[in-house]
Amino acid sequence: MATRKPEILDLHKAIAAVAPIDGVSRKGNATRIDYREGATEKQRRAAEALLADWNWQADIVEPPTDTERITALEQTVAKLQADIGTPT
Repeated sequence: MATRKPEILDLHKAIAAVAPIDGVSRKGNATRIDYREGATEKQRRAAEALLADWNWQADIVEPPTDTERITALEQTVAKLQADIGTPT
């Protein structure tokens, strides 16, 4: 599986899951959350806590693509065939 560093869209999705927002932006080390009207204090606190704990250096594991899954299955089948022999 492939890994990558977090992007602003990852943070946006995470914050949008806990608070209604219009967007998240980042300039340098400063990050701004634009809340939608009606966002409660509890939702804002949850979003701010998530931002405070956000790790830009973490590795995000990407789920395998369909091609990667098929390749893994083909390799497994080939190994099994080699181990047990292929009927003729």
